[in-house]
Amino acid sequence: MTEKRRHSRVTPPIEVSIHCDNGTVYRGMIQDISMAGVNIRISKIHDMGFCHDGLLKMKFGTNEDPYIAEFIGEVVRCDANSIIYKLKESDPNNFKMLKKIILDHASEPQSLIDEIKFNESLSLNSLYLPAMRESIRVFMQEAVRSIFQVYLETEAFSVTRSDAPPDMESVNISGICGFNGALYGSIIVVAELSFARLLVSRLLELEPEKINMPTIVDGFGELANMISGGVQSGLSEEYENISLIPPMVFVGNQCTYSSDQLFNVRNDFDSTFGPFSVECFFSIV
Repeated sequence: MTEKRRHSRVTPPIEVSIHCDNGTVYRGMIQDISMAGVNIRISKIHDMGFCHDGLLKMKFGTNEDPYIAEFIGEVVRCDANSIIYKLKESDPNNFKMLKKIILDHASEPQSLIDEIKFNESLSLNSLYLPAMRESIRVFMQEAVRSIFQVYLETEAFSVTRSDAPPDMESVNISGICGFNGALYGSIIVVAELSFARLLVSRLLELEPEKINMPTIVDGFGELANMISGGVQSGLSEEYENISLIPPMVFVGNQCTYSSDQLFNVRNDFDSTFGPFSVECFFSIV
């Protein structure tokens, strides 16, 4: 009977060992690997016994400069020649490294990318997604900190806020920058209109009451563009061909954005000009 596999599989030359919860140790090479699990060809077994859960160690890098990545997982099937292992937990950076190796060895990388889009349930994505979220959060924080220090000569601080309903008496402003290429999505900066007025007055060194609405819109759009550019620069270290779309600015009480097809990460800030938030919606590949 022909085996039907739902996921594309590749065969990177990676040495592995599984250290089971009962003391059994399996050693071998990856026979093939997909975004859902690992098929390991066994070459050596110590203290043979049935293995339920275990620690999978993968040897990345070179013999001269090796790096051992550890993954916690579950043995799905075990026989005399091979083990099928499902990845569950690890340092997200280990998943990023493994995902890159899989794409590097795929005969049709784009087909593999299409296969894993929006599929958060895949074992690789289940921990790779938090790694992406954390990276994007760091890029947003670094961009905001740099912009406020260099251009506004003040500080902006990352804070944690509750999901309290917005003040309906305030008027909000939002700047949205789209990006596409190897990744696609949008970055949205949201604040009260009073924040934007104070920020632009600092940029232009004018009294707040002398700042008109078109100037506020332009200035806030430039802030959104600079923050988005910082996130783009960070993402470009791992992904290529990411292009920004010029910002759109909206004023009113309905300055919100959501997507049921993209993942997201949000960071709230406080500053001299008041609170604001930055949120990134993104595809997983």
